[in-house]
Amino acid sequence: MIYELRTYEMVPEFFDEYLKLADDALLPIIKDKIGFPVVGFWRGVSETRSRVEPGAEADLPALPAQITWMIAWDSLEQRASKWAELYADDEWNRVLDRKYYASQHVKFLSPTAASPLQ
Repeated sequence: MIYELRTYEMVPEFFDEYLKLADDALLPIIKDKIGFPVVGFWRGVSETRSRVEPGAEADLPALPAQITWMIAWDSLEQRASKWAELYADDEWNRVLDRKYYASQHVKFLSPTAASPLQ
């Protein structure tokens, strides 16, 4: 299993509009029509950064315009196939609007033996 972790910094003034679009159109296409195995779709609330020392956490500002989501792929071949299918989908291309996105970060994760998600 390969997990794809995608984090998007969104344009703040369009964020509420994006959330509605994601709920009403984007996620149904991704999950139901194309069949992405989505593990979760989250809105960033806040974060902390610290050294690995007890009591060293320092709260950072709220994250009002950040989305993180995770997809569980059986293989990189499955991922490539599903993304190609999504990008070729007429409905997806009609409803997707890049005005919502400021930047993205994509990370691939492989579970360790201790991970509850394998």
